Amino acid sequence: MAARLNLRHPSSQTTSVAFGPETITRWVQNRG
Repeated sequence: MAARLNLRHPSSQTTSVAFGPETITRWVQNRG
């Protein structure tokens, strides 16, 4: 689910490439 949301997100171009702990943290922060 997170991967799909990241791929659809506008700033996924960077997160998709560097999928890791930083991506999860950013995704969680983005969700609020």
